[in-house]
Amino acid sequence: MRNSILIVFFLLIQNILLANEVEHHSLIVKAFSKDGLVKTRLMPLNPTSERKKANIQKYEEIKKGRVLKKEANLISHISAKVENEIVFDMSFNPLYLYSTVYKFRDIYKGTNVQYIITDNEKNKKKLDFKFNRRNEQKIPLSERIPNSKNSVIKFRKTKPKIWRSNNIQQAITELYGSNIDIIEDKINLKIPKNVVCNHQIVISISSNMDLESLAIFVDKVPGITLAAFSFSRFSVIDYKLGLSLYNGRPLNGKKYTVTIVGKSRDGKFYKATSKGFLSPDLTYDSCL
Repeated sequence: MRNSILIVFFLLIQNILLANEVEHHSLIVKAFSKDGLVKTRLMPLNPTSERKKANIQKYEEIKKGRVLKKEANLISHISAKVENEIVFDMSFNPLYLYSTVYKFRDIYKGTNVQYIITDNEKNKKKLDFKFNRRNEQKIPLSERIPNSKNSVIKFRKTKPKIWRSNNIQQAITELYGSNIDIIEDKINLKIPKNVVCNHQIVISISSNMDLESLAIFVDKVPGITLAAFSFSRFSVIDYKLGLSLYNGRPLNGKKYTVTIVGKSRDGKFYKATSKGFLSPDLTYDSCL
């Protein structure tokens, strides 16, 4: 039910965007704080001219089964700070990831969040948003925040090859190395088993582990890597990601696989995999 509401919300936003010209890179952000957590709905907003280029690029990539060298200039990295404390950091493939719902621990140092967005041409822009605080817990900050370093890793810059890998194992090796022991639990992954709208696939991820990073791989996405997160001490690993596979070319009747690999701060690796099926009756109209 919640995923359905999320899909409808972002469909409405997308319809508004299609009806209006957008000239600059920006974000749509909706957030509120309750019981010590700030829940945020986040959607990148790219110029209309670049979105048109992206639609053509997306079609050609899936048709050819590989990443094109010439990229539309879309937002591909987003980080967020509250009073200079990093609360969110995500590198992603902007052709296929269209929305994110995430949470972070409320720092109780005001209600302003500063987002730093970076596009494919490495241009940066700062944007400020405020959130509403519905209640406030009187708990000392030291008891709310785990003792771990507050730093992030910008994977678009530090691991450029994972966005152009040919298969999931190759991307994992490029990101974390080849000789790693992976534990097959501790990360919860949910995806639709039978997709009736390949333009709006919601991926849910959660974990109680103290991870420093996590990456998401989808076999039907050229370049394999959908997103890579770097976690700070304020991060809460509880995400819902909106994946779009619609490309003007049928993917009807095909299976798809989502794989998650995370690295904990003590050097251990965790993995989760789930498979789904794209309905034979997929059409863009089925998303409406």
